[in-house]
Amino acid sequence: MSVVKKTNAGYTVQLSIGSGKNRIRQNKTFVTRREANEWLTQQSAILGGSKALLYQRKMTVMSFYDLWVANKKKGLAKNTLKSYSATKNRLSPYLSRIKVSTLTHQQLQGVFNMLSKRYSHETLRKDLSHIRSMLRYAMRISVVTAKVNPANDVVITGNDDSYYKNVDDKVLPLSEFNVIKEYLIRFAIKKNDWHTRNMLGLSIAISTGLRGGEILALCYKDIDFSECILTVNHSWDGELVAPKTKASHRVVPIPDWLVDKIKYWADLNNLSLDSDMQVMTRKDGSVGSVGSLTSAFKKLQKKLGFSPQYSLHNLRHTIASHLLNKGVNIVTVSRLLGHSSVRITESYYLGLVSEDKVAERRKVLELL
Repeated sequence: MSVVKKTNAGYTVQLSIGSGKNRIRQNKTFVTRREANEWLTQQSAILGGSKALLYQRKMTVMSFYDLWVANKKKGLAKNTLKSYSATKNRLSPYLSRIKVSTLTHQQLQGVFNMLSKRYSHETLRKDLSHIRSMLRYAMRISVVTAKVNPANDVVITGNDDSYYKNVDDKVLPLSEFNVIKEYLIRFAIKKNDWHTRNMLGLSIAISTGLRGGEILALCYKDIDFSECILTVNHSWDGELVAPKTKASHRVVPIPDWLVDKIKYWADLNNLSLDSDMQVMTRKDGSVGSVGSLTSAFKKLQKKLGFSPQYSLHNLRHTIASHLLNKGVNIVTVSRLLGHSSVRITESYYLGLVSEDKVAERRKVLELL
């Protein structure tokens, strides 16, 4: 039986579907009864009772992938849907006979080892991201009962020069990076302004190298304003979720100018600095998307006279590559980015640093 109860914190949904070992229980609190009822209706439709859950657990990985895409389909751009479809075409030969409920990390790693012989690093990185998100959804509705997402820490192997051949497409020139950073430092904060909110998100990105989802999930209480540090506790995937890997839980230093901007933004909007509200929360209470931040970033590039070719994630690439080129220890860079191992940092970024430093880096990695 599922009910909505009024509590001191708001309206709490107590969702209960199925029975015995197949019973699903979820509790979630909302500000309004309407939000609570909408969520209850949505979850009941998704889970569809214990029989539907048992059926979903028997589905193959790719059949469940189709279900996941269908649930996300509304409102997605055509290019995004094409990307999901391309992932399905590449992975279907390997995952069409494996049950989603029994999929293991070792099986996924084996699949991506084979795919690495045929496809580019960038292509497989997107495929892995799609599978990871699908499995996160499967865990959320109890189709997958593993405590750790099987896609976490899967490494895309192989010597893929195609991933590195267009460095200019991945890393902003230092001159452009500095101009953009200077603009964000000087940008004037305005109350309840959507443009200001986007500029604040870009300021966090260019100062920390956080992933887009981590920026959207950042709450005021996650920031130590006196010590000038922030703690990454969550990521954003339509709701607050665990970060990508265990190593993604990390403490990141932030510059004084960014601390001052966030404090001023909170003060203008009468928000407490120890609030659990997300910094990127909109006036209507919703949270934006990584796509909206990327769009704002491209508009800013165009405004400053640059070709708007770089995405929000390219800021992360840029920070990493410039730090490595300046001689910052690769272990430090790996921890700053929240990678689960130094090997992952090496696989992503050694191809983006100057050639005269690559051999030196590889010698270091052999000893780590």
